Amino acid sequence: EDFEMARLQALTTVGDQFSEYEKVVVANLSEELVETFLSWKMSPSLSTSLYVGSPTDFTTSLTTTTMNGSSGAHSLPRTAQETQQRVRDTVRALGMCQYLSKTGQAYQNRLNDVIRMTVRTTVAEFSGDFGPDQDKDDLA
Repeated sequence: EDFEMARLQALTTVGDQFSEYEKVVVANLSEELVETFLSWKMSPSLSTSLYVGSPTDFTTSLTTTTMNGSSGAHSLPRTAQETQQRVRDTVRALGMCQYLSKTGQAYQNRLNDVIRMTVRTTVAEFSGDFGPDQDKDDLA
């Protein structure tokens, strides 16, 4: 009986370890999904088959599609089809962990950062075109 109790004591931290592992995996999957969305190059076939509307619509579409799809493990997607499947699998996994809305927020924040940086760069370049000797009416 003492041996049984000792075995149970050894397993007391396993739940905490699994929770920490889940946090690491979810964070990695979330970051991968955000990076994929930010670097996604839409081809005509992708734009009509997957994405119409906002990122939320895109995620909802993927989640709905994934419910009937298969889950294949692809470490490095090479084709558009493999990338689509990896995104579907990742969305499904994040949904199962109830982390999809946080990932959507992370994507929105990163997208806002990209837009902000683009606007700043454009304004800086445009304002740099005007020297003290150049007249702003010369643009026309």
